Amino acid sequence: MSKIKGMDKAQKRFRDMAKKFPRVTKQAMHDATIMIEGRAISNVTNAGPFLLNVKTGVLRASIHSVVKQRGGDFTVGTVGIPQHVPYGRTHELGFTGNQRVKAHTRKGATVRAHARFMRLKKRPWLSGAYKLRKRAIERRFERITQELLRAAG
Repeated sequence: MSKIKGMDKAQKRFRDMAKKFPRVTKQAMHDATIMIEGRAISNVTNAGPFLLNVKTGVLRASIHSVVKQRGGDFTVGTVGIPQHVPYGRTHELGFTGNQRVKAHTRKGATVRAHARFMRLKKRPWLSGAYKLRKRAIERRFERITQELLRAAG
């Protein structure tokens, strides 16, 4: 999994807040994952800086977000795709190497199984979604922090 710059600091801040206000922080994390999920679906579907030229809706339909409470200490939100859509990861991270090709027919001729060298540039549709929504997510957490501070003091 690739690291996103600044996420460690944000996660620590969120864990500290979650200990004091679990219900509110869970809702904020849910809002953040929905923002990222929506943008990731848009990146797969529409034109933009992280466009994938999808031919079917399998990748788009497989994008999901989950928010869980972990051990009472903090809330974790994830946005991702299941294992049965491996090409989502390939597009996100890129790929360089040999790819096995099964035997098939092309224009009536049989093509034997072989390996081909592939070089796919990364097209970060999922981490790109976070980067595009990062400021909105930060504003959401700042607003919640201010509300909690006013309520506490």
